[in-house]
Amino acid sequence: MENKKKSVKTEKTNAKATSVNNDFLANCENLIKDVVKNTDKLKTSVGKYSNEGLANSIPLTASFEKLRQQVMENAKSLGHNDLQSYMKDNFNKGHVKKIVFEEINYPNKDDLNQDGTVKRDKIFEHLFDRSLDIAIAKEFPEKNLGLTLVDGKFMVVSKLAYPQIKVIGAKGVDWQKNNSDELIPLTTRLLAGINASLKPNVKRGKGKSKGDKITLAKNINTMSKIIENEITKRANKENHLLNELNSNSVKDIANLIKLLTRLQSQYQMDLTNSNEDGHNQVKELIKIGDMQYVVYDHNKKAIATKKIA
Repeated sequence: MENKKKSVKTEKTNAKATSVNNDFLANCENLIKDVVKNTDKLKTSVGKYSNEGLANSIPLTASFEKLRQQVMENAKSLGHNDLQSYMKDNFNKGHVKKIVFEEINYPNKDDLNQDGTVKRDKIFEHLFDRSLDIAIAKEFPEKNLGLTLVDGKFMVVSKLAYPQIKVIGAKGVDWQKNNSDELIPLTTRLLAGINASLKPNVKRGKGKSKGDKITLAKNINTMSKIIENEITKRANKENHLLNELNSNSVKDIANLIKLLTRLQSQYQMDLTNSNEDGHNQVKELIKIGDMQYVVYDHNKKAIATKKIA
């Protein structure tokens, strides 16, 4: 008798939990069907859509937006005020993909064809993710670069997408502040950047935080300060370098000069060859030949011409 009571209680508890879990999908049946319909359309036309850029994402993105909006309204009626956090926890990309992929009977990651290849279509999944990313990005106006749909194209604000723009002048390549409010096409690279900005910051334990990451720029800055400090010491003590360096050190310095010159020249070349996304389009490296420099005395009179082999 006692076991029967426990069983009845468990059934009621499970029913209640199921009811709570389903409440946030109330009035979503037709919206889910619409998402499934556009997903099927995308899946059966992958070859065509993969060559049309982000424009092919419009129908599926629109259905995702409507579905997510209804889920947020349901969450609000359930007493949830922080809707962005609620959606991240209860209706993120993983949840949406699970619901839709089950509806279209999409193979799981372990399903294989007879020849051993996976049944899943990576191109389709990429297009699906891209459509969902755009829908989610539109919910974050402060981070989505002014994302909007204009004449069948997803557009963003130029100065938000590219705060600095490349300018080629008499002195070479430089970067200047972008003040343009012009709308420009959303690229997959820009969408990836928006998507990355929406990910929560990962809290780290003891040790160096993400902000403390050692970069090449920081290392060069540190090196520059060390060398400037040594020159200052030499200005105050005439024997400082004689005491601190040796012939091997001088050879290392000569090699370092060439390496730094190559690094600086390669950066300028990569800057010249970069596209509007700041992506360098030339893989090959440049080389540095023999280098010469002029030595001046304290009166700025040239006293020697040296060569770095």
